Amino acid sequence: MADELNLPRIVETQLQLGLLAAQVALAERLPVLAETSQEPPQCLIDRARLERFVRALSPNARRAVRLLCDEEGGSATPARLMELTGAKNMGGMTASVRKATHRAFPQVIGRPDLLRTIRSDETQPTVERYEIAPAILLQLREALTRIPANG
Repeated sequence: MADELNLPRIVETQLQLGLLAAQVALAERLPVLAETSQEPPQCLIDRARLERFVRALSPNARRAVRLLCDEEGGSATPARLMELTGAKNMGGMTASVRKATHRAFPQVIGRPDLLRTIRSDETQPTVERYEIAPAILLQLREALTRIPANG
């Protein structure tokens, strides 16, 4: 009789222990930040990942990124990119870049911001400029030359 009364508590305790074990397992997989550092660890951006990124871009987004790298020195206004590409808006390009970043850097904490959107005010949705991170501009340009425009 006493065991029947404790059964719900036993089940609840086992469930809580299982959830705790899952949390510990997840925490062990997350990178540990140094106590003095507030920055997340940098993601490795290597040749293979950049090529995977370029291959995952839609043809129009690849063309826009290529123009941004080659003709604009890594930074341009949305109006200039729309002029160069003939696009009516930049939504498709930015969506493709976001999707390609997720494909090239799956399950990576702190995915790199390969194409930054510079805004005049973070509370406003208006984009002032698109910018490729200067640290990867040369590597991205090389990846674009290794991969054909349609491949």
